[in-house]
Amino acid sequence: MALDAGSLHRALDHRALHRSSLRVLWWLSHNNAGMQRWQCIKYAIRVSGGFGLAAGALGLIYSARRFWDHRDLAAQTDLWFRVLPALTYTFLLLALGFAALGLKVRRSEAEAAEQAYQAVRQNTRISLLAGLAAGITQEVLCGVDDKGFQMPDAWRESCQMLGGSCGLLLLGILAAAG
Repeated sequence: MALDAGSLHRALDHRALHRSSLRVLWWLSHNNAGMQRWQCIKYAIRVSGGFGLAAGALGLIYSARRFWDHRDLAAQTDLWFRVLPALTYTFLLLALGFAALGLKVRRSEAEAAEQAYQAVRQNTRISLLAGLAAGITQEVLCGVDDKGFQMPDAWRESCQMLGGSCGLLLLGILAAAG
């Protein structure tokens, strides 16, 4: 397999990025002012998880804007690629609503406030995971050959951005919570 100049340049950039990230982790682990090394690495993972959350949230906003800009192409797409983005954004908005409701319930002085808070918290998690799963499923379906699903390229790029953003959000949540 021959490498052209562009792919060689990308491979070298990838290696340089990998080397620089290893240098930062080494520097954090050796200049930790008394912290144990695993705590520094844990801190670095949480920071990268925070960046993943921010990138995922911005990607969701940007893909929503792309869907809006290309709404005239929706008639040319298969039904699944109109339903899955709607499900993704609906479930993610439900998760935000449940989170706000959970904060309100937690601040109340009612007897069953803790039980209601736990129920709302569980519904928040379910809605969030359902929305992320719908987005990631959409990206997987975008990889299927055009014979099964017809869609314009602009809509396909929007679907892929939505799925990638959902994946970044999920990884960011896992890294930040760990």
